[in-house]
Amino acid sequence: MSTHFLISNFLTKEGGGLTDDEIVVLCHEFLVGGIDTMTTALEWTMAELVKNQSVQSKLWAEIKSLMESDDVEIIEEEDLQRMSYLKALVMESLRRHPLGHFVLPHSGKGVEGESSNNHKGAREALKMEKVTFANERAPFVASD
Repeated sequence: MSTHFLISNFLTKEGGGLTDDEIVVLCHEFLVGGIDTMTTALEWTMAELVKNQSVQSKLWAEIKSLMESDDVEIIEEEDLQRMSYLKALVMESLRRHPLGHFVLPHSGKGVEGESSNNHKGAREALKMEKVTFANERAPFVASD
């Protein structure tokens, strides 16, 4: 029986085992890694639009402007490239509500992390909240 390739990447050459923390991170990634990420992003974006009427008004103005300038009734996929405010809105929504709770950055040089010393190229799981300061987020901004 062979070890799954994702898990085998986490096994160290010396000990050949995973710590409890590493197992928790792996289980979390398997469970939330790809579950409804598009739906979640759309829900957060819609929630921000409902909460921020001025942002909603600016987006509606961009949509109306595009439809009037091209005299169209339906916005096609190629029209989305010209909708800079919509793009800014989606990017801001993803910034404020990241879809992943953990990230696994690669260390460029030997650094001391929270749990152990990392060697060059090693990975350390960081809670996204520590990176984005979830409780101290900047206000929602989607300006012109």
